[in-house]
This record gives sequence, structure tokens and C-alpha cells, in this order.
Amino acid sequence: MNSKRLVLLFAAIVFFPFSVNANTVSGTYSGIFINPSPSSPPSVTTGIGTDSISWGIPCDGVTNCYTSPGGITPPSSFAFTPVPFSTEVGEPFILGELAFYNGTIMPGTEISQVTLYLNGFQITPTQFAGSDSRVISIVNTPNNADPIASADRATIPMAFFPAANEFGVLESQSSVATILGIFKEPSPDLLDLTILGYGEAKDSNGFLDGFAPNPVPVPSAVWLFGSSLLGLAGVAKRKRRGVRLAKVCAVLGARSKTH
Repeated sequence: MNSKRLVLLFAAIVFFPFSVNANTVSGTYSGIFINPSPSSPPSVTTGIGTDSISWGIPCDGVTNCYTSPGGITPPSSFAFTPVPFSTEVGEPFILGELAFYNGTIMPGTEISQVTLYLNGFQITPTQFAGSDSRVISIVNTPNNADPIASADRATIPMAFFPAANEFGVLESQSSVATILGIFKEPSPDLLDLTILGYGEAKDSNGFLDGFAPNPVPVPSAVWLFGSSLLGLAGVAKRKRRGVRLAKVCAVLGARSKTH
């Protein structure tokens, strides 16, 4: 293998990371919503500590605020649905799906953020069961004639590439986005779960923005393996130089004998 191929292989490892001692992990992660903010009136929430949370008092068009063109809506809400998985360490995978309903609610009754807490169950290997949580910031936008500008957004502030950090849903509509995760391997007998962000919006009522610039954390073993590849590339290059030098010396020696 020449040095160019070695360098290309190293680049592929860095940008598409995997564990040298790859482990297959399978199972399911349940999710609940906790710690909404603000947590007291005039904000209104239901479903704290469950896999579905709603917030806000719907506009009725009479006593509080204008309704949407479709009439009175339910309150805004999130619902998390687990997705069973089987993945390799260091490979992004789908943890679950977030259903987001954008209701027309009374200003001041909304929340600005909530924490999604994920807990593993039926994880194989069993010693690799772990958990992770991520704050989801909620942007409740004023409604106007622009449907995109009126869309509410659920933002994961610290998303990692290749995930997106913003999930927008049109007014009075619902949409579903996948949530991506990845397992890191800080030590041979330990795995850490990291929520990366959003993977894709599954229908036309939702959209993703703000693809995350943060790189996926690369397991330390990959860097060691990559360093070894670079070392091999250097050895191969020096070896070829030595062969070329020997050939030049042989040619020069042959010429000197003929003169």
C-alpha cells in the first residue's frame, strides 16, 4: 500500500469514525421530558416526567388571542418514540423520533426549554447500558403571513456533525424528526452515549436548519491507529527513497567502470 492510500485511509477514519475494537450494541432508549422552564405560571405544562409534554393555553379568538386560520388548536407538544437499534461503536444511529406539534397558544403561557432524558433498557451487551440528556430550547415565534417565519423551532444547542441542531414546524401543524446518537468508547469496558441532534424531518410540515459544525467525538483508539498509519506511510516513503538511491548508486558505479 503506497503512502497516498495510507493517508486517504486515515482521512476516511477521521471523518467516518469507528472503533478499532468495534462492538455491536443493540437495544432501545426510552425518553422522558423533565425540567421545563419557566416551571411556574403563567407558563402552563402537562406531562412532565413522561414521554409526552404539552405547553401553553390555546388561543380562542375571543378572550385571549387570535386563533389560527384552522380555528382553535390544541396546545403545543413534544412526544418521544423509541426506535430499536443495532449499531457499531462510533457509528451514528437513530435513537428515536421527536413528534412536535406547533399549536397557536396565548403569549406568556409557553415554555422556553425542556430537557429530554434518555435511559437505556434491553441493551446488549448489558454492561454498556447508559443514559444521556439534552436541553431542547423552544422558540415560540409570533405568527404572521410568512409560514416559515411563523414556524416554531425546537433547537438542540450543542449538536454534533452530521446532525442538525434546529427542527422547525409550521404553525398549527405537526411533524416528526429523527434523533441521532452515537456511542463513544472511553475505555475498553465502558461506552458513553451522546445525543448528536436531529437526523431528518419525515414530512413536509417540518424542516431542519443549522447543521452542526461540531465534529463527532472520535474515540482515542482511532487517533492511535491513525498515527500508526502515518508512521507506516513515512516508513514506506523512506524505503522507496532508499531503493531509488541504491539504483542510482548502481548506475553510477556501472558507468564509472566503463570509463
